[in-house]
Amino acid sequence: MTTKKYLTKSKFKIALECPRKIFYNDHSKIYDNKKTDDPFLRALARGGFQVGELAKIYYENGNDIKTLDYDEATNCTNKLLEGENVIIFEAAIKSDNLFIRADILEKKDKTLNLIEVKAKSINPEEENPFYDKRAFKAGYYKIKSDWKPYLYDIAFQTLVTKRAFPEYLIYPYLYLVNKKAISSVGGLNQKFFLTRDSSGRTTVEVKKGTTKKDLGSEILAKIDVSKEVELILNGKDLGKKTRKAIGMPSFEEEVDRWAMKYEKNRSEEHTSELQSPCNL
Repeated sequence: MTTKKYLTKSKFKIALECPRKIFYNDHSKIYDNKKTDDPFLRALARGGFQVGELAKIYYENGNDIKTLDYDEATNCTNKLLEGENVIIFEAAIKSDNLFIRADILEKKDKTLNLIEVKAKSINPEEENPFYDKRAFKAGYYKIKSDWKPYLYDIAFQTLVTKRAFPEYLIYPYLYLVNKKAISSVGGLNQKFFLTRDSSGRTTVEVKKGTTKKDLGSEILAKIDVSKEVELILNGKDLGKKTRKAIGMPSFEEEVDRWAMKYEKNRSEEHTSELQSPCNL
């Protein structure tokens, strides 16, 4: 099993809230996480698992990488990418001390479509849904706070994928619940059963024999977020201000700093009582 410490997608999302939390998350037997005991958050997570499985059925003939071992999963992904056109579920992508599992990776010739599936809903007909409307009217692109975790997540995945596969064109997407869609099939949720595997992990069991045709009209919307990801990677997602203008490290610099300190166990410096500053 892999022993190298990677800044993964889940670790990145924790650091985005507060870098100090990475240490406490790694020592969950010592430090309780109230989020794991929150029934509402658990319900949201379960819904996310179901939407994830729904997305897999919409993308028929995908290759699902089941192994949790980083090296084995990465080797399986690279082997599949040798094909001309391929769809991979839970694709493993690694670059130095960064590691992601992409929900859906679609290869078409020399293009990689990076698709992140979320249970969050969106109206695909709404113009510029990700931006603060006041800033947008003033001519600036400022990402709304409620969309920031999702867009930063896919930006992180895009960064890792670009580094791992510089020879490919990378296009990031969010695959979201379509507010305007109406399911043409009754009891759709009854085709997806929540279970736990032998290790206690929550998984979804799809009703045997379920196909894309059985799901009726599609209720998810695939949204191209290339523009938003480029704004984030270029530090221009803060509206009138930019990361450079206010002396902040660039997105890449921040990711690399978190990854380096996590890899070198520098988070162990924060074993004191939790305080308000979020530094790593």
